[in-house]
Amino acid sequence: MSDPEEIAEYERTKRLSRIATLRETRLREREEEDRQVESTSQAAVISWPEEEIVSPTSDILDYQS
Repeated sequence: MSDPEEIAEYERTKRLSRIATLRETRLREREEEDRQVESTSQAAVISWPEEEIVSPTSDILDYQS
């Protein structure tokens, strides 16, 4: 590879490959983060205390009294 165009094309290909690899890695990391947030959210919903759950109509009924 002594031709400057060949060298430039090789470097370009190598750079684009590295960018694609970094992007795929970050997408996998984001998917894992999303799964963790989902499981945390589901755990929070499951463990929500019943006494803190308020019926949407209770405020209306209290107001009318």
